[in-house]
Amino acid sequence: GEAVISFQQEYRNQVFIQDETAAILIDDEAGIIITDYGRYDGVTGVTGILEEMDQMLVFIPEEDPGPPTSTGNELTPLEITLESLIEDYQAMLIQVTEVHFDDAVDNGLVFEAFASYDLSSPGGDGIFHAGFPQADYIGEPVPHQPQVITALVTQAGDEIRITARDQDDFELFVDVPQVDAHQVVIYPNPFDDRIRIRSGMNMTSVRLMDMHGRLVYELRDEGRTSEFTTPDLLPGLYVIRITFEDGSSVMETLMKR
Repeated sequence: GEAVISFQQEYRNQVFIQDETAAILIDDEAGIIITDYGRYDGVTGVTGILEEMDQMLVFIPEEDPGPPTSTGNELTPLEITLESLIEDYQAMLIQVTEVHFDDAVDNGLVFEAFASYDLSSPGGDGIFHAGFPQADYIGEPVPHQPQVITALVTQAGDEIRITARDQDDFELFVDVPQVDAHQVVIYPNPFDDRIRIRSGMNMTSVRLMDMHGRLVYELRDEGRTSEFTTPDLLPGLYVIRITFEDGSSVMETLMKR
């Protein structure tokens, strides 16, 4: 099937790809892939072998996949907390909110290639690794204000890190209090086969879609609790849309293990 390129860099000719089921890092130190791809191009027929580099699963290509099979795709980063990061998210494009660089104060600290920086957030602690040496933020000041960071997940030993692709992956976090009249709780996430929903308002429908927007499950129900099983779904990312009696709706991203 087709996977979409989320990032590529000259260092070791690395390419990050993902589809609706998972993501992986292509480590092409030998320069086997010679086709010139753009970010968010689709590729099909990637052929090679799997290896492990310091507990990071990587793909070593054995031939060039050829021209992109699509262009201009979109990837929605998975919204997640730092404490929820596990090895299953390796190479995945994710987003974390209200993240602080612990040592960043207005004292001239800048990003250095391959350096690591401690992070903290209401959703746990983590590590930012500046592992993309050609990134345009290398040499720039480390933010001392809370950030929303879009990043790729890598792992070295037992350490799971996040790395932004470029400056556009940083956004100043603005704390805007919100009142959630729906009071929706969807659990567990990630899920195995069963999804449970609890709400403060009567629900009229629940729709589960894959990352391409295709409907894979629909439930019409009136009530404030719901539960259903999805034994036939493939592992990967899904979007759940819940509609309420007043016509409003909410959407969340879920992962099936």
